[in-house]
Amino acid sequence: MRSLSLRIQLVLLVLASAVASQGIGFGLLLLFPPPEPSRMTVAQVAEALTTTPDRVRALGLRREMVAAPPEPAPSGGPAARLISVALAAELGATPDRVRIHMRGGSDPDGPGAPPRIVTVTRRAFSVIVRRGPDGSGLASIGAPSLLRGVMQSVPFPPFEAAVRQADGRWMLIRPDDPLFSPWRLRVLSAFGLSAILLTPLAWWSARRLTRPVQLFAEAAERLGLDPKAPPLNVAGPLEVRTAALSFNRMQDRLRGYVEGRTAMVAAIAHDLRTPLTSLRVRAETAPPAERDRMAADIERMDAMIAQVLAFVRGEQVREPAEPLDLSEVAASCVSDAAERGAATAMDASEPLPILGEPINLRRALNNLIENAVFYGGGARVAAVRDGTRAVVRVTDNGPGLPEADLVRVFEPFARGEPSRSRATGGVGLGLATARSIVRAHGGEIVLSNREGGGLIAEAVLPLRAPA
Repeated sequence: MRSLSLRIQLVLLVLASAVASQGIGFGLLLLFPPPEPSRMTVAQVAEALTTTPDRVRALGLRREMVAAPPEPAPSGGPAARLISVALAAELGATPDRVRIHMRGGSDPDGPGAPPRIVTVTRRAFSVIVRRGPDGSGLASIGAPSLLRGVMQSVPFPPFEAAVRQADGRWMLIRPDDPLFSPWRLRVLSAFGLSAILLTPLAWWSARRLTRPVQLFAEAAERLGLDPKAPPLNVAGPLEVRTAALSFNRMQDRLRGYVEGRTAMVAAIAHDLRTPLTSLRVRAETAPPAERDRMAADIERMDAMIAQVLAFVRGEQVREPAEPLDLSEVAASCVSDAAERGAATAMDASEPLPILGEPINLRRALNNLIENAVFYGGGARVAAVRDGTRAVVRVTDNGPGLPEADLVRVFEPFARGEPSRSRATGGVGLGLATARSIVRAHGGEIVLSNREGGGLIAEAVLPLRAPA
């Protein structure tokens, strides 16, 4: 199944769903009894004419007052005439006050029907209904009193009965046809049960078919965080395997591009140290007034090169990951900064177990703390838990950043507003290095302006699941 084309899998899924649905529906219909044909008796109609509305509904009938009897005019067929006479006898009324209309068209025994004999027998009493070739009506129906006893409970196909009242209106009795009849409810329940039985299969199929899309989304997210993320597993239908191969080739090209640029920057930074060494030697022989300025420029250039090499190491050098407590790592960085004379403080924190590279993580947190100290005058650090994530929050009291620069400052060699000069900062690689390290751990660094002034830098990493 995995090796089949995704298109073929979709076709098979549609066919299997249709077959399963039809099979379940057919099986349920076989289990349910068919609807019994609706029948009416003279006794039911007579009772419905005089009883309460609730009882009328219980009989499966509907009662209403109308100005005229139902159209078309009552059939002259034997069944309608027989019911008319029987109902009149049941009510003790004259037949001219009763109108009968057979539902669903003309009387099955109306004009044009073939000759036949209908025999109704009750306690050895027979009512013979003869239809001649000329369509004549009743041949004999017996006395009304006897007919009342015979026809009281004989079931007839659905019909409408109207009885004229004293005020000239007609009381109409007709079969009730509710929207949710028992048979319709059984059919609806069959469809509902079919849908319930098919839902797990549909869910499993949809999850199976959308799983490759989810894997691509996860792989793209990993690639955005770390170009060295593991490649996609090439498996599944033909289309998925083709897309996975293309994605892996794209990832290899991006990784080669990034590594080439990083190697170039590393080579340039390394080669710059050779002329700097020569300049440092020559500066010793320069006049005293020039020597101090030359030495300061050389030291500044050497610091810039050191930052470039540190950024390259963060991109290229990876350590073995090991279990760490991120709170302890953050506290150690704060303590080291305080020993160097930086205004730093650590809030009370909780243990945050992660899996990470200790040296690189310390470099990332040190960069965030130094950034807060350089540009904000001090740093306050807190390590907290946010669901399944560990968060190290570094807050300063500086001027903050424009909203447009909150993302741009993470780019290599990017700097903030002009007030952040070279005298107080580096070459714009501190945040880029920190983000590169944190992303390699499956996390992210987010900057935001603090209400009342200052910047908040949050390093978010996934917590290590307990063993």
